[in-house]
Amino acid sequence: MNSSPVTPIQPAKETTTKIITSFTVNVMSLELFQSVTVNAMLYGVNGNFQEVKTLTFSGQDYLDWNNNDQYLIDKTAEKLGFTIIPAVTAVPAVTVVPAVTAVPEVTVVPEVTVVPEVTIPVVTA
Repeated sequence: MNSSPVTPIQPAKETTTKIITSFTVNVMSLELFQSVTVNAMLYGVNGNFQEVKTLTFSGQDYLDWNNNDQYLIDKTAEKLGFTIIPAVTAVPAVTVVPAVTAVPEVTVVPEVTVVPEVTIPVVTA
């Protein structure tokens, strides 16, 4: 069988749980001095797209936006019940080098052997 025909059933409830770990906000439409409509793109673990939610901000929410993108992001998170976590700034690794104590330079003098003076008598003939 390639494909069966559509078979009607009694409405059945199916519950799906999604783990959302991040989202983006895109302005979809703007009605000047009235409202802004955004799409919130929801992403799960590993950045996999899960769902899109459409939200409209009007009234005081629209006035408070005042073209501040961070306000839209924060308000979208609030409306969707999300808690934004602060961005983590990577700190470069620091290599600790042990302290080095300077040693004064020492000049090494080679050992000298002292030979006693010898007098050789001169014989004349």
